[in-house]
Amino acid sequence: MSATIFFVVLILLTVGVWGVVFIGLWYGRELLKRQQELTHLLLPYLQKVERDNSTMQALHIDKNEPIEKYREVTLPDKVCVSFTDTKEEK
Repeated sequence: MSATIFFVVLILLTVGVWGVVFIGLWYGRELLKRQQELTHLLLPYLQKVERDNSTMQALHIDKNEPIEKYREVTLPDKVCVSFTDTKEEK
């Protein structure tokens, strides 16, 4: 292989590597832009879910569970407490 062909192959490989790097950076930037758009769209819903989770509405206690462990628990006024039967699956 002559030195000219070797030099051309070396240049093509270098350009190819830089091309892959450039495409990777561009694609990553586009993905981050899309993620930022989706985050801005979903942010109000995420804040609403966090507020809804902070208010407990129901408490289900297994009938076999000792009630002593709930002695120190303070519940809001509108919480519905129900005792449920859970069957053990074998």
